[in-house]
Amino acid sequence: MSGRGHRRRPGAGSGKEAGTARVRSFVAIELPEEVRRALGGVQEEIRARLVRGGTGAERARSAPATGGRSARSGRAEKGPRFVKEASLHVTLRFLGSIDRSLVPCLVEALRRELAGVPPLRLVVGGLRVFPSAARPRVLSVDLKPLEPLGELAGDVERAVQSVGLPAEDRPFRAHLTLARLPDGLPAALRPRPGAEDDAALPEIPVPEVELPVEEVVLFESRLGPGGAVYQPLARVPLAGARAGAAAAGEPGREGIGISGPEEGGGRASGPIEATGG
Repeated sequence: MSGRGHRRRPGAGSGKEAGTARVRSFVAIELPEEVRRALGGVQEEIRARLVRGGTGAERARSAPATGGRSARSGRAEKGPRFVKEASLHVTLRFLGSIDRSLVPCLVEALRRELAGVPPLRLVVGGLRVFPSAARPRVLSVDLKPLEPLGELAGDVERAVQSVGLPAEDRPFRAHLTLARLPDGLPAALRPRPGAEDDAALPEIPVPEVELPVEEVVLFESRLGPGGAVYQPLARVPLAGARAGAAAAGEPGREGIGISGPEEGGGRASGPIEATGG
């Protein structure tokens, strides 16, 4: 998860899904394998930091042997809930529960809005808490430059509203979620007093890897006992990426682009399991 928290939106569906008539969905940037792998290494460093420098409770919560649960009671322990490496993504717009019949119209609207948008080249940067140091709910990494990413989110927002879905009620804030913080920021991860930006965590290095953005993906989020599973419903290429994809004859890249997950190219070949993101 990447992207903003996947919360229910008023008017976007509530209660149980009515069979297959509704779909819980979001629009996001899918990360290449090399970016996910680099960020997975950052997650491992954070876990190690908790084990080395945290309180006894924090060390117990971070120990991989318990799987995040109490060894005695089996109850879920509190503490950072890390997003699985395979599930890392950048959310551009969370939709909530929408009528499944809207999906083709939404993908067509996305195709129209993004037809003239060139591919982006983002850089994954430093680690910080989100939305602020005073209310640390998410451990995330920065994405730069922000302006083209915000413009892309605005294009997606116009497509969403054009099919009759309600407008987003909060401004877009770009971030890439590594973990959720139900208990706030653990002591071992807090910045030193007097830091210029008390939301940034400069002591934990993050490799500045490039994140190419050549398409956006409409995902379905299926809730289950093991957490959410993210299934791509459609891929919509940005301008310039379209010609290359069509020449390669890739399925699901022409027209409205509805497809299942791609094989190869570092992308998941099946549903993506998500934990805490």
